[in-house]
Amino acid sequence: MTAPTFRELGIPFELFEAPAEAACNYLGIANCSICEASGVHCFRVHHLLVPCPKCKTTLTLDTFRPYHCYSCGFELEPLPRGPEAKNGCYGCLRDLRFVITKGTELGRISYGAGIAGDHAWGAKTRTNRLRVVATG
Repeated sequence: MTAPTFRELGIPFELFEAPAEAACNYLGIANCSICEASGVHCFRVHHLLVPCPKCKTTLTLDTFRPYHCYSCGFELEPLPRGPEAKNGCYGCLRDLRFVITKGTELGRISYGAGIAGDHAWGAKTRTNRLRVVATG
């Protein structure tokens, strides 16, 4: 029997049809540390999307270290630590309350790098700008 896909679990991703167990960021049923929902499909949070308290610029806050706003320099507090401090549910992911970094054949792709157009480093290639390419 094949493991279920996200669509079969009721949490579809348009560009990912492989079994859910193939997604290394999927944690299964857990508690969301963002909205505090319990018993929901959760993912490992890589970056939170939060407004800067001072200038309201949307920031991608790394879950592993303190951060300074790139717009005004305001220092944000580090995020809480612990086993469930980095869990985000499907609803929060779809509401863009957090984002996931994804490794691809062309390198690592993150929300922050995509927005900023930063470098994507990969084993085989380096690009100066991230490009979204539809294949079919």
